[in-house]
Amino acid sequence: MYEDIDIEVMELFGGYNFSKSLSVSTINEGGTIVKGECKLDVVNPRFSIEAGQKQLPLADQKSSFTLNKLGITNEGRISGELSMKTSDVSRLYICAEDERQEPGRPIKSFGTIGAAYTASALSLDTNVDIVNGPTSRCSFLYHYKPWHLKIAGEIQINTHLDDNKLRNNSGGMELENFNLGTAYHGPSYTVSMRTSDRMSCLNFGYFLRWSPRVALGTLVNYSLNSNMQNLSMGTSFVIDENNSAKLKINSAADLSGQIRHKLNSWAHVDLAAKLNLQQTASSSQQIGIGLVFDAESSK
Repeated sequence: MYEDIDIEVMELFGGYNFSKSLSVSTINEGGTIVKGECKLDVVNPRFSIEAGQKQLPLADQKSSFTLNKLGITNEGRISGELSMKTSDVSRLYICAEDERQEPGRPIKSFGTIGAAYTASALSLDTNVDIVNGPTSRCSFLYHYKPWHLKIAGEIQINTHLDDNKLRNNSGGMELENFNLGTAYHGPSYTVSMRTSDRMSCLNFGYFLRWSPRVALGTLVNYSLNSNMQNLSMGTSFVIDENNSAKLKINSAADLSGQIRHKLNSWAHVDLAAKLNLQQTASSSQQIGIGLVFDAESSK
């Protein structure tokens, strides 16, 4: 929810696939989606499969209970999410993930219960991870439409009650994250500023819809705690009805590009490449190809 404040900027600079991947999904008449993904890595291949109901606005959901996701990966990670509609603008949800633990691997399991409120001007989401901490998270997104202005924030607090060392000491609670952001959405452009990493990094974004086929953008990242500054410039353009491309470059001289070719109404292929212009050795290059079969996109 917090990241949605400048979603146009994030979509312009994100979405590059530098791996070899395959994604297949299908949907039946009842709206159940089954999706399988595979990353074809010789050293560490990964695949996953998940099923769930198609996500609809709460006002359009006929059932009170919805199984949003139930999935498993080859690493032994099992995940699921179930939600209950309480009104046309609110819902309760529970989600969990349990991973087979192996020596030396970080713990990634969690169990979360939460509530969400979504209206035309205000969206709220609050949840508690009862497995880790417990840890409480809360985020909001407010849209003041007369000024075309969006304001968003997020906060995360870990109580550390599950830590035996801190349980016997005072002051065990920890503010793990706290961020604020704002964005102005003009007729064909967006200007945004949001923080990250406990307000220690400032992110300034600019997105311009130059024409129906061409978009331009700039992203500046400035760290307040370290000597880190990054400037990125990017563009995306529609070549024709079956082909589109995007390109970006940053102040570290990383040049990235991606071409998407639409095979038909439910399949496309992505070709992506990344090259550091200061280090043209083959070890600095990344090349990816992704094939996607998405039956939902043809509905």
